Amino acid sequence: MKRCCDKKKVTCFRKLSQITIEECRERIYSLHTEPKQNQFVIDYMKDHARKNNTVLYTICGEEVCETCWRLTYGVRYNRFQTIKGKFRNGVVLLEHGLTGRLNTSEATLRLLGWMRSFFNKVGDYMPMSEDIHLPSCLTRVDVYELANCDLTQGGLSCPSLSYMYELWRREFSQVKIPKVRS
Repeated sequence: MKRCCDKKKVTCFRKLSQITIEECRERIYSLHTEPKQNQFVIDYMKDHARKNNTVLYTICGEEVCETCWRLTYGVRYNRFQTIKGKFRNGVVLLEHGLTGRLNTSEATLRLLGWMRSFFNKVGDYMPMSEDIHLPSCLTRVDVYELANCDLTQGGLSCPSLSYMYELWRREFSQVKIPKVRS
């Protein structure tokens, strides 16, 4: 048995049978997806919240500590702490992690592939860092014009210059164009 609220005893777990633990795990695992399981936990916290901003954890009518409840339901510590923090901040409906994200378009994937290939061919890898330096005679506009030319010659569309800047910043922040010192 695992220890929970009392470091020397196994108090809370002694209140629970193996069948009870299996039923609790089946209840949460039957939800199949992590967002649904997370919502189950936050719903439990909402339904069992006390006035002093704590939660009364019970399993089959037996009061147990937070650790026992979490382990019985099979919720990892970090995941539980994240959900608990959101609950304390007033969140009662969790959104899945993909909310607001769009699938990457074909044009973006092509531009990313072109940029990766170009940076690998033309760039110099710095020995003491992860930086890649492009020739100082190039500008970001030059790189965009090369990409636009290559992609449109193949009959493909190329995203805008500002979007390429965003991709460069987000995906290729290690690629730099050093300034020429005179």
